[in-house]
Amino acid sequence: MLNSKRTHQKKSRGVSLVEALIALLVVAVGVVGLLKFQSNSRLNSDVARQRTEALKLAQNNIEQMRSAKDADIQSANRTVAADASNTANATFQVARVVTASAAASKTVQVTVTWTDRSGAAQQVELSSLVAAQAAALTGALAVAHRSAHTLPLNGRSDDIPALAHDLGDGRSVLKLDSTQTDVYVFDNRSGRITSTCGGMQLHTRHTRHIVVGDLTSCTTIAAVLLSGQVRFSLTAPPDAAKPVDAPLALSMALSLSAGPYPRPAHCGAEAMKTVSYFEDGKQRRVAVPLTATPTSWAVSSWVELGERFIAYHCVVVGKGNPAQWSGSLSVKPRGWALGSTASDFKVCRYTAQTPAAYVDVSTSLSEQNFLVIRGDQLCPSASAVSTNSEGVQNFTNLATTAHAHAHAQ
Repeated sequence: MLNSKRTHQKKSRGVSLVEALIALLVVAVGVVGLLKFQSNSRLNSDVARQRTEALKLAQNNIEQMRSAKDADIQSANRTVAADASNTANATFQVARVVTASAAASKTVQVTVTWTDRSGAAQQVELSSLVAAQAAALTGALAVAHRSAHTLPLNGRSDDIPALAHDLGDGRSVLKLDSTQTDVYVFDNRSGRITSTCGGMQLHTRHTRHIVVGDLTSCTTIAAVLLSGQVRFSLTAPPDAAKPVDAPLALSMALSLSAGPYPRPAHCGAEAMKTVSYFEDGKQRRVAVPLTATPTSWAVSSWVELGERFIAYHCVVVGKGNPAQWSGSLSVKPRGWALGSTASDFKVCRYTAQTPAAYVDVSTSLSEQNFLVIRGDQLCPSASAVSTNSEGVQNFTNLATTAHAHAHAQ
């Protein structure tokens, strides 16, 4: 009986030891699994942080290309080392490949590669279509081609200037300035100039008073328009954001190159002011000749908004098929001098909109703007801003440079 009891006790002690060993094994397996899970979690966390940093590097690289000049949009490679500013704790290789794409655009592909803590290779890749022109001229990565069969909401092409008068028959007319005897006729759908008309009945008529019956002695042409404004800031220093000083007399001349052309370019320029008045129950804000009065405009009264400038338009008949033109635009003073003293003046151009010269242009161009300042001042240089003043037009970018094509009359 005694032997039986001892045997039972020994068996009990043996079973408890095996169970303990099994429990220890289970705990060990669990700890190993937990350590592996933590290691994987840290690795995944690192890779996620590194991927975020890589995406930021790629996006910044593309954004730099959007704000770069066409000549600077080029393929390139660089290394971003791990340092205090690089919280991802990895060294990144950034490779940018630039290829020609649609007209006036380039495809930019940026690939960022790195090695994670496990030694595995990682990478992210972004690509975008970037306009190959000044960033201030673009509102998107790429602008879809505007079909000639599509009209904007106002019923006519955006290539037709606001000063042109809609005849109501699918055409609009424009005098280049109020002293002109000829008018130019636009097709509302395409925005192109289709004919020029003359006649004594047009001599005293302002553009807004011309009717279809006035269009006699017309000649068919195929032309585009180059237009813009010349503004004046005669303070020291000049203010490129609010150039509202009284305009000086001038003329514009467009010299064509790489000819011959069917006819010379024809330009007109006129001093304007902006007014606000009610007509047909609606408030209108329009530019009128500087000498205009409410009576001459056939309205009861108006409020002058303090905005004064020279508006100019140049008609160009291109050569070839499709018709194109190249040339340079000159500002020619009338009664004032160009120079470098306080009594002289200097012509600047808004570089974001207005090039020094034009090459192979086939469409109408607007907002080709200039700024006249005192001769002893520097052309204002500034970054892009947005202004919403009631009396001042919003220029996309206020940076200017001296215009080489400014000559005495």
